[in-house]
Amino acid sequence: MNTEKLFKLDYNNEHHLKLLHEFEEKEGSFGRIYKKNKTSQNIITEGLFLEENDKIKDVCFIEGEKDIKTCNIFFYPLQERYKNRRLVSLATDYALNILNMQVVVIRPEENDKELISILQDKDFECLGKDNNTIIFLKEKEEIKNIQRKVS
Repeated sequence: MNTEKLFKLDYNNEHHLKLLHEFEEKEGSFGRIYKKNKTSQNIITEGLFLEENDKIKDVCFIEGEKDIKTCNIFFYPLQERYKNRRLVSLATDYALNILNMQVVVIRPEENDKELISILQDKDFECLGKDNNTIIFLKEKEEIKNIQRKVS
């Protein structure tokens, strides 16, 4: 039986680094270099990954600012296509509920049709195109409700 497990990427954990290296060899480099979690008083930089059968199935990186409660989540464009990338929901929930962000932004490449479709299905708001990416936004439900009352 295959079991997926969600992990917060620990840059001091040799096993995590080995899994990430193997994933990047298969999927290609992400183009971002993440050193140890560079969390300061205000900046959050974390990685999350799904592990299955001792291999990384999917990975993302979260960059956020605590004071404005906003973060960006970056997903690898995967070679293997999934109709439902479970990590999108898990990372969004983690950002909104564990990191206490109010706004989550995801910017898939415009040719990443699968991720775009998943974001649309998960009720992310499309804000339009920016260069070769499309900007999607999700707000915490209570923020949406407050804004509706003000409108």
